[in-house]
This record gives sequence, C-alpha cells and structure tokens, in this order.
Amino acid sequence: MLETMRVLSEQGPMRVELARWRDRIVVIKSLRGYNPTLAERLQREAEVVKKLSHPNIVPLLASEKGNLIYKYVPGVSLSELILSLIHICR
Repeated sequence: MLETMRVLSEQGPMRVELARWRDRIVVIKSLRGYNPTLAERLQREAEVVKKLSHPNIVPLLASEKGNLIYKYVPGVSLSELILSLIHICR
C-alpha cells in the first residue's frame, strides 16, 4: 500500500511524491490525469529502466497501477544544485 508523505514536484502532466511503500521510503512517479499516450510512455519508461543497472541510475523498484516506484535517494535536486552553483559563481 502506498502512503503519500509529501509532493516533491507537479510539473506538466506528472506528479512526483515521497511515499511509504512496504515499510520503506520511496519516490512515486505518476500521471496527474489519465492520458492514454502518456500512460503508454510511462509504461515504456518502466520497461526500459527495469533493464538498466548502473550506480548513477536510480533503480525502479516496481510499477503498480500506473505508478512507477523508485528507490528514494536523499540529497539535493539537480535544480537546487545548479542554483547553488550559480550563486557561488557570482
């Protein structure tokens, strides 16, 4: 069962949430509304990411009911890192 803790991002048709799933903290990626084309794209993403294994790629743990469940990796987001670097370089 998924228990949403907080929304991390809502951009365009996607929603990314921090959640509890099977006694662990995970990140859930899902569509904000139903769109057959985007649902198919999300499913293809799941199929591709499941085949990848690399230390710099966050692993996909599962795909359930149109949700992609990724391992949670604590740290700063890419946008936060870029903003901090811009600030340092000024």
